[in-house]
Amino acid sequence: MKKYSLVFICLILISCLSCTNQDNAGKVIEFHPGQDYSLVRSYLRLDIPEDIVIGSVDQIEKVGDRILLLQTSSEYCGLYVFDTDGNYVGKAGGRGHASGEYLQPASFTVSGDTSTVTIIDSRLCKAYHYGLDSLDYKGVSRLFNTSYFEWAGPDRAVFENMGDEPFHGTAFVMTDSDFERLNGY
Repeated sequence: MKKYSLVFICLILISCLSCTNQDNAGKVIEFHPGQDYSLVRSYLRLDIPEDIVIGSVDQIEKVGDRILLLQTSSEYCGLYVFDTDGNYVGKAGGRGHASGEYLQPASFTVSGDTSTVTIIDSRLCKAYHYGLDSLDYKGVSRLFNTSYFEWAGPDRAVFENMGDEPFHGTAFVMTDSDFERLNGY
């Protein structure tokens, strides 16, 4: 399963490299005879709208019938969602200061019941919550200095600790579901 996921991720990343700037938008990646593609079993062409440029993909996950791609830099930063046929579904939020917008998305995670995707804004120290199916904005939670977390059950989350008090000197911080800090590890 890990090998299949790695191949799938590599293929998505390869397809995204063709869109690193406006000059390359829509470019098709060519596979040449004689080159070693032993890990490539298949690939998925993404239907990327013309007004979106996907360059450096920082995080990718397949959740149910959705493929989630996070781009953290550039004016096109955000969480882009595709179906498993490569069709563009939408984008969760966007760059800005309005409700549901973020400045520097650092990572995302999906709730255990796969109903919510949460994007961490490392610049504003906030977590933005969106419905995974609808991509509707659900709300925001105030955080501490972090850039990554994972759910550790329905009522616990584990965050990377970036030197925040009172858990300075620990690598991880455990919180409750409202992101109130409980312990450092």
